[in-house]
Amino acid sequence: MVGWALRPVEKLRAELEARDDGDLAPLPAMRVPAELAGLLDALETHHRRASEVLQGQRRFAAEAAHELRTPVAAVSFQAEHLLAARTEAERISRQAALGSGLERLRGLCEQLLVLGDEASAEDRQVALEDVALVV
Repeated sequence: MVGWALRPVEKLRAELEARDDGDLAPLPAMRVPAELAGLLDALETHHRRASEVLQGQRRFAAEAAHELRTPVAAVSFQAEHLLAARTEAERISRQAALGSGLERLRGLCEQLLVLGDEASAEDRQVALEDVALVV
């Protein structure tokens, strides 16, 4: 009787074990004894939350990469512009501009790291928009 009652648990274990690491699709609907229904519901809730967190992290990483493209391009341009300096005064001016660009890029990276550590998924979008205004 116990073996029969635990068959759905064994089926669920096999299903989860066979999945790829990134597969957070909903658990399959299955009939379980009433004593296990609460456990299965809690597991499904935990699974859903983990999926939401992972999706939020993926969105944040994509948005952060997008936000970094423009300042990286600007710093690259400033570095190329520095190499084309013809006089010492031009070189010093362009070097200062490159240094300022690198400092802004460093600050943006630090802000993104803080956002990645502290912000909730909903707050990150707003915060990224605020960071973009700084750059």
